[in-house]
Amino acid sequence: MDGISPRFVINRISSSLIRPNTTCINPIDVLRAIKDGFDTYSSFKREDREKLDNLIADVRREYDEIARNDVQKAFLCRSSRKR
Repeated sequence: MDGISPRFVINRISSSLIRPNTTCINPIDVLRAIKDGFDTYSSFKREDREKLDNLIADVRREYDEIARNDVQKAFLCRSSRKR
């Protein structure tokens, strides 16, 4: 088995929740927390860390595209109701 341990992900999500003045988190906060954890987690080799960094970047691009499309749909839906 390879990949990121579920415990690592849970711990990183928890770390993003316990930051001061945090009342909620979003997917970007979770991605950032996971990426920040790569540096402190000694089990990752350098090439694994690079691969995971690239994977996080791909996820971020895909999330940005989904968010952009959702905003455009909401804007178009609202615009069509005003007519």
